[in-house]
Amino acid sequence: MKSIFLIFFIGVAVLSQSHTIAAQTVSASHGTEGWSFLGSRTVDYLIDRDEIAVDASVFKELKFEIKKGTLSIHKCTLHFSDGTMKDVDFPDNVKASTKRTIDMKGSNLKLDKVIFWYDTNNKSDVKAVVELWGKK
Repeated sequence: MKSIFLIFFIGVAVLSQSHTIAAQTVSASHGTEGWSFLGSRTVDYLIDRDEIAVDASVFKELKFEIKKGTLSIHKCTLHFSDGTMKDVDFPDNVKASTKRTIDMKGSNLKLDKVIFWYDTNNKSDVKAVVELWGKK
């Protein structure tokens, strides 16, 4: 009898894991035709600094998507493999579901990393998530 319950619970665990993986794949690919997911970071309530490293590549466009909470982006800097940098401006309060696309056409610079300084302090009850996408 114990072995039947054990097999049942293992089966349920395996099925729930495969369903979770499938759901993540669909949500990551939904509405992102031609875009490559470069990384994401969850923003803390204090002033936080995070970095998304990228395999040095040339992109025609970059897209920032904010999920869940509202945040303040104090500074966002694109770092290129040749050592040059470019700051990206954001409004004071960036709300969930905000998307910001940066046109990179003509730059021919290989993006190396993106560094953010931000916080969600007094903006939201939920920690915001910043996603970075690139289109070649």
